[in-house]
Amino acid sequence: MWRRFCQLSWILKAVFITSLGIFLSFYVYGVESVFNIFQFEPHTPWRWITPAFLHFGLLHLVVNLFCWVYLGHLVERRLGNWVLSALFIVGALLSNWVQYLLAGANFGGLSGVVYALLGFCWIHSVLHPKSPPLICTPVVGLMLAWMVLGFTDVLFINMANWAHLFGLLAGIGVAILVRARAE
Repeated sequence: MWRRFCQLSWILKAVFITSLGIFLSFYVYGVESVFNIFQFEPHTPWRWITPAFLHFGLLHLVVNLFCWVYLGHLVERRLGNWVLSALFIVGALLSNWVQYLLAGANFGGLSGVVYALLGFCWIHSVLHPKSPPLICTPVVGLMLAWMVLGFTDVLFINMANWAHLFGLLAGIGVAILVRARAE
């Protein structure tokens, strides 16, 4: 397992380690003090990205990091580091900004970026039908159903629903731009 982690690219490892480090810092410095440092702040540019590194429970952290590494590796292997980097930046910026505008600054997590990866993998596969798909249809369906369930408020957890939706749209947009750039 450690050997596989060491083989990941710098961006996959950096996001993983940063998210894990911030999660562990909650136990050293307290959730509120760490959250206050990294929460979305419209007048501080670097804090448009930092909420992506905040995770408020072990399950939240594990699921997001698993999806980040799994989907990120698929994107990077097929299209390179620059596409993964663009997806992280665009996904974090757009999903965090819209979540802040529509629901306030009390949120965090990598799931906006994960949904950007999902949207990218899905639409890239649709736009390139002769290539093997980056992601299978059942996974897309499951994640879309999870997103829709989040908007219904019937789940046992609070979710950054707007971050999920606009992360997905960011990924779709990047897939379309990558296709247009290639033509």
